[in-house]
Amino acid sequence: MPEKKILALGSGMVAKPCVDYLLRDKKNVLTIAKAAALDVASPELGHHVAEHDLVISLVPFVHHAAIVQSAIKGNTNVITTSYDSPTPEVSDNPLRFKFSWSPRGALLSQQISATFLQDGNLIEVSNKDLMNKAVLYHVLDGYSFLAYPNRDSVPYRSKAWLNEGLKWSHIQQQLTGAASATEVDLLAKIDEVCSFRSPEERSKILVGLKWMGLFSDEVAAVRDSPLGTLRSTGQDMQLPGRTSALELFGEPGGYSAMAKSVGLTCGIAIQLLLDDEPASNKPGVIAPYSREICDPIRVRAEAEGIKLVEHTL
Repeated sequence: MPEKKILALGSGMVAKPCVDYLLRDKKNVLTIAKAAALDVASPELGHHVAEHDLVISLVPFVHHAAIVQSAIKGNTNVITTSYDSPTPEVSDNPLRFKFSWSPRGALLSQQISATFLQDGNLIEVSNKDLMNKAVLYHVLDGYSFLAYPNRDSVPYRSKAWLNEGLKWSHIQQQLTGAASATEVDLLAKIDEVCSFRSPEERSKILVGLKWMGLFSDEVAAVRDSPLGTLRSTGQDMQLPGRTSALELFGEPGGYSAMAKSVGLTCGIAIQLLLDDEPASNKPGVIAPYSREICDPIRVRAEAEGIKLVEHTL
């Protein structure tokens, strides 16, 4: 089969696992920008891009537009991703903040206004107030994270694959006396009857209730009491809730967790494109929002040890 010529722009920590994965296929021939001393801001970029079948853009995002424009002129595919590394063991500075290997990007992200949905309401936060909205967020026992809203996340709601339903939420409506079984009214009733010591405690408890499935569309097997209804037998009751979590750690002397999760998945997406995977080989800008694109990537990522752990109750 013919060789596939790949131009890798960027030679940082994410690039290595990506390149290593692609070099498993003997058909792939890579040019790494650092070795070629290529300046992505130079007029020579278009010439180099046109000589390749695909370009990987792992440079700072400010260069992406120029790279894509050159790729369009050269009829060359482009795959790109953004990356950072919040590794707790190296947050040993007075700010207790782990800067990524793109510190400029980390700081610029805090100068952009954010929009998100909370309790069914649209919340808009100006860039000046962004860090005032930062809260402690519980992800994994033993770790404390500071979370703040990032850009506009509302459009992603329409891209979710999960079905919506109100089965368990109907039960919660009856128990609490909420006006309806919608999440907005359920949360409003919870706030009315409960007294939380802090916003962080409220967030953690609500995460637990959602993890238990009390806001889900799963069908509940109603028993003789609320506690009996919550009890899972695994035989005659559908499980009310399911959560998925990724816990990935770096390897001593090898890839960091962030480099592996970003670089390998990027390499997998590239290989699928080069192998003419139907869902990936379409004109225009393609993002991993559909099952047709994500499932082949997920299967290969799981084979590399990048997988979600699911828990049900």
